[in-house]
Amino acid sequence: MALRSFLRSAIPLGFVALLALAASRQQVAKLVGPARLYVSNFGSGTVSVINTATNSVFTTIGVGFRPAGIAALPSLHRVYVADFADGRLFVINTDKNSLITAVTLGGSSGSVDVDPTTNRVYVVDADGTDLHIVDAAINREITAVTIGIQLQDVVVFPAASRCYVTDFGGGGFVRVFDLASNTLVTSIPVANEPHGVAIDPATSLLYVTRLADDSVDVIDTTTDTVTTNLVVGRMPQGIGVHSAISRAYVANETDGTVTVVNLTDNSTLTTIAVGTAPQWATVFAAANRTYVPNQDSGTVSVINTRRNAVVTSIPVGTNPVRIAVVP
Repeated sequence: MALRSFLRSAIPLGFVALLALAASRQQVAKLVGPARLYVSNFGSGTVSVINTATNSVFTTIGVGFRPAGIAALPSLHRVYVADFADGRLFVINTDKNSLITAVTLGGSSGSVDVDPTTNRVYVVDADGTDLHIVDAAINREITAVTIGIQLQDVVVFPAASRCYVTDFGGGGFVRVFDLASNTLVTSIPVANEPHGVAIDPATSLLYVTRLADDSVDVIDTTTDTVTTNLVVGRMPQGIGVHSAISRAYVANETDGTVTVVNLTDNSTLTTIAVGTAPQWATVFAAANRTYVPNQDSGTVSVINTRRNAVVTSIPVGTNPVRIAVVP
């Protein structure tokens, strides 16, 4: 008799049922457990993993030399981290919080986003020319397409089969890329160093921070035109959209603040003081939270989006710059 069959026959059925119940409960606990934040620490070559229930770091993962952009693909239990120093894309298993592999892209990798409908990862060359497309199923680069001059940030909009990439070059543009054909569709002029970019899927409006004049452009993606410009704080870096409550959160590096914008009338609701040199604003709508990495403070500010107030500050690694949420 095979050992596995012997063990099965030797264990009482009631005990087997208890084991099955315990396993089931563990699986449920895993599915409904607290969300995690993955924070790229540019200065320490690590990713801090935060338990959002306790607002504390419970593990740290080494990833290359200068981790920058970061994005999560929960369906594959993966987080992707772009290394600014050597152009690699690190792949983290979020079940084990360990590295799976690193995909070599070349150059200097900056921002990264994912398309959960196709399991593709999009990575821009930091201050470079190419958009790299990686197949997440096999962790391999499919192609790289030259789309600009001095690329900055990327956001994927699966419903429109588009991604949008900011570009300092040529006076400033948002490059519009078709995900189905892997081709550049058009370029939208956006002056004064367009940098951070976010999409509101409910309205198909794109929001682009402009570093050089402390403002945000609003772009109608159905016509690829700028419709209005909003004044925010000094040196706005990243922007996050909370579509359910029509709010945007803009991280202002020089001021050490986050500007909260009412997207229904494009007015400023309030300004929230955070840490020193905030870089990004990652919205977790399900928890009514926005997370802000403060590069020079080495912390993450946690904002309650119902009260527009910081509820705590979490110490992480050196120079945190981006955050991805794994629900």
